[in-house]
Amino acid sequence: MYLLDSNAWIAIFRGKSASLLDQLKQRPATEIVHCPIVIAELWYGVCRSTPPHRVTNQRLVEQVATTYVSVPFDEASALDSAELRAYLASSGQLIGAYDLLIAAIVRVHGLTLVTHNTAEFSRVPNLRLEDWQ
Repeated sequence: MYLLDSNAWIAIFRGKSASLLDQLKQRPATEIVHCPIVIAELWYGVCRSTPPHRVTNQRLVEQVATTYVSVPFDEASALDSAELRAYLASSGQLIGAYDLLIAAIVRVHGLTLVTHNTAEFSRVPNLRLEDWQ
């Protein structure tokens, strides 16, 4: 099962990565999930869109949200994110707050994260990571 990071969805929305789109098309929708954190980041993009693009971007986010299953940020994810944050802070390797939450969701639910942001996410131990771009 794969969880696509917001940068992957944005690349798909903008038509910036044929390889990413090909990888997505090769998998059944049941192998792809999203999470509330990624959806929030995508909605932020919609809110920041200029009026001519807002409706299109809104439809794209709604399509992701309705096509794929949502994996929750649950109690186990909350604990994992706290432990992960403490570990990364003690090693001087903190990552962004949203990325930390996404990483916890991916680890707890046994998923693979698809992102082009491998530099940041590679700091997270035991995180399955793929870059389809």
